[in-house]
Amino acid sequence: MFPAVSKTPTAFKISRGDAAGTGRERGAILGSSGPSRGAFNTSGDYQWLLETALISVCFFLYAGQPAPDVNESHYLTKAKHFWDATYCPGDLFLGSAFSHWLFYVCFGWLTKFMSLTAFAWTGRILTWTLMAFAWQRLSQAIVPLKFMSVLSALFFLLLNDKFHLAGEWVVGGFEAKGIAYFFVIYALSFLVRGNWKYVWPLLGAASAFHVLVGGWAVLACMFASIVVQVRRSSTESTRLDYWKSQAGHWWLPLMIGGVLALPGILPPLIADAGASAEAKQLAAEVYVGQRISHHLNFAAFPTWHVARFGTLVLFWGLLYLWLKNRLMLNPVIFHRKLEPLQDFATGALLISFCGLLLSGLADTGSTFCAGLLKFYWFRLADFAVPATISLASCFVIAFWLERENDIFRRISSVIFTVCIFLAAGLLFLERHQTQIPFADVRSLPQYPENDQRFRESWKNWVKVCQWVESSTPADAVFLTPYQQQTFKWYALRTEVVSWKDIPQDAESIVQWHQRLKEIQDPQQRSTLGLLMYTDDRLAALAEKFEADFLVLPQAVYDLACNDPEIGKPRFPCVYPEEGERATWVVLKLQLP
Repeated sequence: MFPAVSKTPTAFKISRGDAAGTGRERGAILGSSGPSRGAFNTSGDYQWLLETALISVCFFLYAGQPAPDVNESHYLTKAKHFWDATYCPGDLFLGSAFSHWLFYVCFGWLTKFMSLTAFAWTGRILTWTLMAFAWQRLSQAIVPLKFMSVLSALFFLLLNDKFHLAGEWVVGGFEAKGIAYFFVIYALSFLVRGNWKYVWPLLGAASAFHVLVGGWAVLACMFASIVVQVRRSSTESTRLDYWKSQAGHWWLPLMIGGVLALPGILPPLIADAGASAEAKQLAAEVYVGQRISHHLNFAAFPTWHVARFGTLVLFWGLLYLWLKNRLMLNPVIFHRKLEPLQDFATGALLISFCGLLLSGLADTGSTFCAGLLKFYWFRLADFAVPATISLASCFVIAFWLERENDIFRRISSVIFTVCIFLAAGLLFLERHQTQIPFADVRSLPQYPENDQRFRESWKNWVKVCQWVESSTPADAVFLTPYQQQTFKWYALRTEVVSWKDIPQDAESIVQWHQRLKEIQDPQQRSTLGLLMYTDDRLAALAEKFEADFLVLPQAVYDLACNDPEIGKPRFPCVYPEEGERATWVVLKLQLP
């Protein structure tokens, strides 16, 4: 229950006697009329622009590490190949199906005029700005207090980074997912305003760029819309007539959204249209059971991830019940704004629950359920729950700040706000401890006890890749170390196979899996890596995959040279120069 407060009309200052608030206050709450004159005054044509800029800065501080990010070396090289087939010709991954076709069409052409690093930064700035704009609109629709959108964005970053279940990130490097999340967040800003006719086209656009991000959001929003309509139709004299009237308003936006989604839906369907049933089954087993299990199968999630996400969901449930109880005297605030967002998060959790059931059935041996897990059932909840909690929490902070007669709650709000900023600052410092691209941090050999050794190893990795680019033919093919994912990014040369670069169509996944068994598995089983093979066997392997060069750690090369049973390989060493230590060695796969 809200006690009567100051007579100054603000968005949250609502007396006991007027549950819905005055017309002016109601408009401020819903964002449908002019601004109020209290602290929630958001007047000024450029207020949204300033807040968008500040949120963009927060996104930069969080995700502005050197390029490439973890997925940029995967997707942006494919975008470059989409527009320039002479880039890494014959590469298995780059030549496979283009699942994010619209993303490559819209942005890949920029690689014809700029480097991959410049392309990544251009896309990052664009994505962060769009997402900042969408978040500002969403936050302002719920909490129309100046700069509260910046606080909610920081809190969301914290929760998404530290409490995710399946490793889903929202703000990061440049890829199709980021563009899709812009449309999802922007759609939610209309959802909380009750403007459903804009929700479906925006989600269709999200699906066009990333069919899973947009597709799951569509289902969660459909769940929310059904709950909202049931809730509202319960007050109608004729429920059936009410539903008919609503359907008449929605069919066209839904159709528009469906048409917009086609560029994201059709390419994956076309890619696997000609694949055999055996190939599809094997591809699903490889994709779900081996390569992406840490994102797809609940049984593969670390216990700590499950515990922390469960704690987050519990907190969200308690916050929901508390808000519902406190705001019952003002259904305008809760039912029209907060509850639809809560319904969306509930829909996302129901999708994850279906993924949990599928994971259990897959563990009993159901290949059908295992195949369904490839659709990332836990993805949306990692976004929806932190987003809902951050916005609802900032709603509470804003309300308490407005309660001029309750000093304790105002002080509590200030303390909570300061804690969010401090925690965000620590998070930013943590993510910028090393100025090495995350793609290399995640993939190159680690030396936890010797950070300087890792830095030298990374520098030498970039150096050998630059040598490859300048000293080998553009169509040369390489066997590369399994502990890396950035060779194509730095060297601009074709790889036979890379663990990170799993294709998206079934036939190519089968080929990728077979190549891993022949080329990368030996590198993991033996300290000698591919040099465990005889020279003749390695030459035959190179001929099979049309490989011209082999890149391997210098420590492995030295170990083979000093082994009396193996001896120095007969392949000429073309990098580094004799007597030089460079961490990495390049052998030309041509026997004398």
